[in-house]
Amino acid sequence: MKHLPWFSCLFLLSACTMSVEPTRYPEWYFACQDFAQAYEIAGCGYGRSQDAAKSKARKQIAEEIRVKVTSVVRDEARATEEEIYLKTEFSTVSETDVTLSELDEIKKINVDDWWFVALKFNTLPFTKRFARKLNLAFCPEGEKQNRYLSQTPLFEEINNEFQCKLDMRLISTHGEWSLFYGNVAQALAAEDFLKLLNTYRTPSHALTSLKSHYVAGEELSFQVKSDLPGMVSILNVYENGIVTLMSANQPIPAKKSIRFPSGGNKLITQTIDNKPTYDLYVAVFTDRPLDWSLFQQTGTEISKDDRAKRFAELLELMNRHEFSTVRIQTNPKPKSITAANSDPQS
Repeated sequence: MKHLPWFSCLFLLSACTMSVEPTRYPEWYFACQDFAQAYEIAGCGYGRSQDAAKSKARKQIAEEIRVKVTSVVRDEARATEEEIYLKTEFSTVSETDVTLSELDEIKKINVDDWWFVALKFNTLPFTKRFARKLNLAFCPEGEKQNRYLSQTPLFEEINNEFQCKLDMRLISTHGEWSLFYGNVAQALAAEDFLKLLNTYRTPSHALTSLKSHYVAGEELSFQVKSDLPGMVSILNVYENGIVTLMSANQPIPAKKSIRFPSGGNKLITQTIDNKPTYDLYVAVFTDRPLDWSLFQQTGTEISKDDRAKRFAELLELMNRHEFSTVRIQTNPKPKSITAANSDPQS
């Protein structure tokens, strides 16, 4: 008969005595939602570490958000199952991205070497959450809002909420976009950031496309017009705030449209992960060449960190020069077309 070494026996004993699940829970753990107001979602989690417990609580909140979003989308008239899935996926991801920084800790306790954590998430719209943080008693005088931002859907909501135009700053830190006013910041969910991408043109300066919605694989081109002779530069702002330079300091005559791209070059629309994508194309008009070295060029390997997210810097340039923008939405190819293209007999 073989005998296990004494240290193996100790290992087995310790493994058996280490519980996979807690044996005791705080009284409040199973009444987590009692901590939340009507406009909040609470989640509780446990784990051997605080981070593990918070991760489980976040997942609980994310699942509750998914249930709420799916319910709202299903209530929309004639929503197909695919539309329900896409809208649910997008809204859930955008909201849970924000929960990483917007969660408030309610409770935390260690019981028998297990951590128990309760977190809550404020479901109020972005503008109302920001208003609660700022708690402005009056509107400051003499502030000038960025010319482009002031006409975007998000800033129209903000200005309506505050009843004044505040000089806010858009900043990207650690891959997350936030709006700052003074030292107060409010993180932007992906769907809120999309409200910063908006078509804008004036009678004297215009960037136009044939349509605003495309299907992946279609060719995209623009007409650019200026009442004054000078130069135009074209940039692309991705839906995550990454900016690439497509064309720099191209001469443009007065009162004559030029096509972009030209010279036989083509822009072909595409999607990522078979989901709709959103782009903002920006034309900046100047009377002399500008230094665009801060921005990465289209066609080169694009950095994925904050160095490539230059939308805030581009906004500053747009505030000093004439500009025009076009928002383009690219949708995936319908399944029937995709299937037909992949059929070897077709």
